[in-house]
Amino acid sequence: MIYRYQKKAKRILSKLKNKLKLLKDPIDPYGIVKTILNFFLVLFFAYELIVIPLKISFPDNIGHTFDAFEYVEIAVFVIDILLNFHTLFYLDSVPIIEHSRIAMHYLKGWLIVDLIACFPFQKLSSDLGNSIINPYAFLNLIKLFKLSKTLKHFSIKKQWAHLREYFGLSIDISVSVEMAGVIRLLRLCLVLSMLTHWMACFWYLIGHGQGVKSWIYLADQEDLAWGSQYLTALYWASTTMMTVGYGDIYATNNAERIYNIFSMLVGCGIFGYTMNQVGDIINQINSEVNYKE
Repeated sequence: MIYRYQKKAKRILSKLKNKLKLLKDPIDPYGIVKTILNFFLVLFFAYELIVIPLKISFPDNIGHTFDAFEYVEIAVFVIDILLNFHTLFYLDSVPIIEHSRIAMHYLKGWLIVDLIACFPFQKLSSDLGNSIINPYAFLNLIKLFKLSKTLKHFSIKKQWAHLREYFGLSIDISVSVEMAGVIRLLRLCLVLSMLTHWMACFWYLIGHGQGVKSWIYLADQEDLAWGSQYLTALYWASTTMMTVGYGDIYATNNAERIYNIFSMLVGCGIFGYTMNQVGDIINQINSEVNYKE
């Protein structure tokens, strides 16, 4: 019986040694741990794209609505920092596994940005009261800078290949040319929607900072709920982006006129680019269909 317990103890110690060895070895940047973490970081990027302009433009109304989610985000950012100190990197296609060189590489690179992105700016925002502009909300833009680093090297196809290899999955996500065209079209719609969202938020912010001589008062929006104000601003941004401009909501002061000019120039450029991309996608799909026929 004693011999049997000794064998169990040896097996447990052997497993612990293997686990400690895995912890001691640097993490592969393309391994399963970083792959799963990157999925979360990309989701946070999409979240911040939506929420940051709302925090900047509607600080009194948004308040601490998203605090719980942001604490989770900060926790993931902290985990990301700790893992970056333990993740190998490649220098001229050669993996660098020495922890001292990994730490120095990270210290000289993205550490400062990552640390600032972890700071809970929403706590500082609560001390401002009913301020028209929340300067701390602008610091959340640093999060986008951090997360764009992950998005730049993120590929759903590659990340899925890593997951499939690790878990032994047989599901393939390769798509046809027609489906690839549809995906490009959906991605283009998402980009346009996000640009319209940002334009709407800053249109409201500029009007809110001008007092009674602004489009908000001219359109009788000053006493409405923030959702109605945002919807009106989104309506203006949509008509401006699509170069329609009905004229029922217009600039009433120099600040709004300057922003209006900028928005129309951007809208014209994006509208032309969009039409070109849609035509290119349709031609690509038609070419593939004609080839199959």
